[in-house]
Amino acid sequence: MIGPIEFRTILLAVFGLLVLVLAIRSLRAMRLNERHTLLFLFIGLPFLGLAVWPDAVVFFADRLRIEKATFMTFCLAAFTILMLLKLLSVISVQDRKIQSLAQMVGILLEKEKQRFHPRPPTTQARREKVRQLRAQLRQMQALDLDEADLLADADDAPSAVPDHEPDLTGATANASRRDSRTLTR
Repeated sequence: MIGPIEFRTILLAVFGLLVLVLAIRSLRAMRLNERHTLLFLFIGLPFLGLAVWPDAVVFFADRLRIEKATFMTFCLAAFTILMLLKLLSVISVQDRKIQSLAQMVGILLEKEKQRFHPRPPTTQARREKVRQLRAQLRQMQALDLDEADLLADADDAPSAVPDHEPDLTGATANASRRDSRTLTR
C-alpha cells in the first residue's frame, strides 16, 4: 500500500509534469504565446519542487515558526495572488491595445467617410468659393479682351498658314460666334 507521503509525492509530480507538458504542447501548436508558456512553466515548477522535496513545507514552517497549515495557506494565497496579478497585467495590456486599435479604426472609417461622402460646405466656405470664382471670372474676361485685341491685330497681318478644308461639324461656326461676342464687349 502506498503511504501518504508517497501518494502526495506522486500527485504533485503528476500535476507539475502535466502543467509543463500542456504548456509545451500549446506552444508547439501555436495556441499559446512564448511569454504565457514561461508563465505556465513557472506555475508547474513549485509542484515539481514539492514532489522532489516533500518536507519543504515543514522545513520552512519550522524556520519561520509558523504552523504548517498556516504556512501552506499563506503560500497558496501568495501563489494565487501573484498569478492573478500577472494574468491581469497581460489582460490590461491587451485591453489597451484593443482600445487603441478600435480608436484608430474609428478614425480611419471617419476619414474614409469624409473622403467619399464630403460634408456640404458651410456658408462661410460657400461665400469664399463664390469670391474666388468671381475673381477667376474677372481674370478670364480680362484675358478674353486681351486675346480679342491680339486676334484683331493678327487679322491685319498676312497669314502664313494655308487654308484648310471647311469644318463640317459646325465647331468653327460656334467658335467664330463666340469670338464675335468677345469683340463686341
